[in-house]
Amino acid sequence: MNRYQLFEGTECTFEILELSCPISLFVYVERGIVKVRMSDQCMTIKRGQGAIINSVDHICSEDFKGMIITIDDLYNDQLVDWCGSSIIDLFTESFLFTPDSRLRRIFEDLNNIPCINKSAYVKLKALEVLLCLESEKKNMLTKDLSGSQMQVAIMAHQKICEDCLVKVGDLSAALHVSTSYVQKAFKTIYGVSVTTFIRQRMMQQAAHYLKHTNDSVLDIALACGYQNPSKFSQAFSKMMGETPLCYRKSHREYLGAFSN
Repeated sequence: MNRYQLFEGTECTFEILELSCPISLFVYVERGIVKVRMSDQCMTIKRGQGAIINSVDHICSEDFKGMIITIDDLYNDQLVDWCGSSIIDLFTESFLFTPDSRLRRIFEDLNNIPCINKSAYVKLKALEVLLCLESEKKNMLTKDLSGSQMQVAIMAHQKICEDCLVKVGDLSAALHVSTSYVQKAFKTIYGVSVTTFIRQRMMQQAAHYLKHTNDSVLDIALACGYQNPSKFSQAFSKMMGETPLCYRKSHREYLGAFSN
């Protein structure tokens, strides 16, 4: 059971919860998908995303690995004593974001919890997460995005995850806004341009094909929208740090070591 009590009414867990009453929570998804229902909206949190959610009604997941911190508003005196009263303001509204490098380092640390003093280690790291989230939320709020802009960014993100060959023009047409509107909203929320994120998703898809299929590099290049395999190899090498053939060889050897 990977659940740790931080304070009365505040817990950190690495598994999906069975909710007995509405609570506020922070979620980070390292793998899989988490779906959350609130009284007025639903939110889908995907790999690499974090979310602060106010008053959750229901939560479910698919192949989840990550971190959840729950806050029961009835019992937060100890949390306030440790982190200050402003920590409660984190959970007054819900928003989705991409964690910055500080938070990602903490999540990496939590993948290596020591065998001794597990609870103390998790408590310190969870508190560190909460303190980092304060500045993260301030950064988000100073970006001054409207609700409609945030929704456009989230929907664009979902469409790209579903189809990495989608174009910016296709996104703007599907969402009934201008391309500049999509680009600004997306960059503000996710910290990268739409085209960069599309390219990242495309290369992640190519990496998947290289590891798990016997398709040729030419076929994979075509599947990822590249007519020229040389340009595909250059783009792949720039993003992944090695050529497609080297990537296939090294990662299949790595996977094979665990299958024997």
